[in-house]
Amino acid sequence: MSFETIYKELITKKNFFDANEFEEILKKIKTAENKEIESLSGKKTDQKTNSAKIQVNKKAEEHKDKGNEYFKKKDYQEAIFSYSCAIEEDKSNPVYYSNRAAAYACMNMADNGIDDCLKAIDLDPTYVKAYIRLGDFYSTSDPKKALDFYNKGLKYDEKNLSLKKKISSLEFMKNSGDVDSGLGGKNFEELFKDPKMMQMASEYLKNMDKKDLNNFKDLFNKK
Repeated sequence: MSFETIYKELITKKNFFDANEFEEILKKIKTAENKEIESLSGKKTDQKTNSAKIQVNKKAEEHKDKGNEYFKKKDYQEAIFSYSCAIEEDKSNPVYYSNRAAAYACMNMADNGIDDCLKAIDLDPTYVKAYIRLGDFYSTSDPKKALDFYNKGLKYDEKNLSLKKKISSLEFMKNSGDVDSGLGGKNFEELFKDPKMMQMASEYLKNMDKKDLNNFKDLFNKK
């Protein structure tokens, strides 16, 4: 029943009330009507706000998709620009920061990439990809720190094979000697007398890619 109908019904029963009672009832109905109007107005405002947010997110996604296209083409500078545009549209999405970090990595801009990864984690502490990228940034300069980030990522995705591989790679280097000093000067045969080390080396070498191979060579060449 609308308020207009209530008013009409009330007027037909006007003679049942004295003047003061009738006036008081009208005030209460008017108050209820105003609250209803405010409520409906608020809902419309919320709908407009939500619609605006969806529109903003749509723009952000378009910029992100462009960034992904540039990234595939190895045009990392344009990718960074597109991801930055996505961030301007929506600063709350950790994916945009993580994607830009990947582009920064390809431009050898580690500091910028690390900042973006940390921002992504600040927005979503369970965002595994950001931990992986942080580990990658530190894998050469600070292997211990890299291992820490990889392990944090694994805590949120225990079945992540890529993470397990990266961890086993750094664990192998850590257990085969000081990760900061390498194996220069150590007896190669003595190193692999330990069956556990042999097993670790086997697993490590089996899944080795080009980057791993370079790290492995560096491990034995450090002085």
